[in-house]
Amino acid sequence: MGAFQAKLEMENNALSHGIQATMLRIGNVAGADALLGQAGLHRKLDRFPSGNGPVRFYIGPKGLSSALISLVHCIISGIPLPARLNVAERGGIAMVDLCKAAGLEITWQPAPATALEAVVLDVTCLGDLISVRDADARDIVADWSAYEAMM
Repeated sequence: MGAFQAKLEMENNALSHGIQATMLRIGNVAGADALLGQAGLHRKLDRFPSGNGPVRFYIGPKGLSSALISLVHCIISGIPLPARLNVAERGGIAMVDLCKAAGLEITWQPAPATALEAVVLDVTCLGDLISVRDADARDIVADWSAYEAMM
């Protein structure tokens, strides 16, 4: 069983037992991820047959904190949350753009056959509840940098 299938099974199990909860599916958090969170100034990225690199869903640490606070305000205000809620900025981010915005050097390697070129969450439901920014590599790196400066 893959990681995605195991997570979905866990969610369905919790919901089938009448547990009233919202399962948050949080995107990659800048700085807590394998791309920006590792040491050094060099990264390897997969290049797909399209000629592009991977695209993923992201949110900065301050953006995540703000989203969670806003969702708590929804609950306090009596606004019900759905059983599942994707949390990320709207749209995908090319990982090469994140690397460039962070001043990282990139080496390309052929993508393995099992790699997915794009993995992006639909945040429409989140946007119906709170303000959701459009994903922008510079903004996400700035959010992460500001957080790092506080630590």
